[in-house]
Amino acid sequence: METKRHRSEWEVFLADKNHLPISLNRGQVLFSENETASGCYLILEHHVNITIRESLSSRSTLLWTAGPDQWIGITAFFQDLSRYMYTAQVGSLDCKAIYLNYEDFKSLLEDHHAFKVALTKSLCNRLSFMEMRYAQMQSSDFGLRVLNMLSYFARAQVKLREDAQTYVNLKIDYSIEELALLTGVSPSFFQRSLSQYIQKGWVAIEDGHPVIISPAPLGLVEVDR
Repeated sequence: METKRHRSEWEVFLADKNHLPISLNRGQVLFSENETASGCYLILEHHVNITIRESLSSRSTLLWTAGPDQWIGITAFFQDLSRYMYTAQVGSLDCKAIYLNYEDFKSLLEDHHAFKVALTKSLCNRLSFMEMRYAQMQSSDFGLRVLNMLSYFARAQVKLREDAQTYVNLKIDYSIEELALLTGVSPSFFQRSLSQYIQKGWVAIEDGHPVIISPAPLGLVEVDR
């Protein structure tokens, strides 16, 4: 189901200051861990994955994912660091974002109280997601983890899209591989867990992304506005 993206207060506010959206390609690296820090991004559409390496020889670990109305690259700014602490890479879908160098970001913080309030809310939302994900990781019921993560992103996705009135035929922005990493299971296990819902006709798979077919059995009863 194609839906119209909600134009957030962030986007309207920044457009008035001549900061306009840019298009980013899926898989595009916005900045890398230990790269010189120069600015930050406000994500407008879809998502960017945040990863970190414990050592040069280790594999990247997915820490969290930045979706619409969330900022990336601000940790270095607030901690007065010269380099980014993590790698930011566009996820499985092309996305849109607004880039601000740190000088412009600082000016907005100093001159606009509403900007500071909105930023605080955004950071609180990020913390809520991290708390939810941590709680999920404590559960030994991996099948329930899969269901909860799928439901969480379905609700978040519909809430952000102004003309989405139903979960029916909703294609989740996150790929099975991304959802699996966020859930703490392998992609093959995630897909096996979905298979029971696929067989019942509740979920389908399209281009590696889950699609909600019958939301009620998954606990997706109504759109929260």
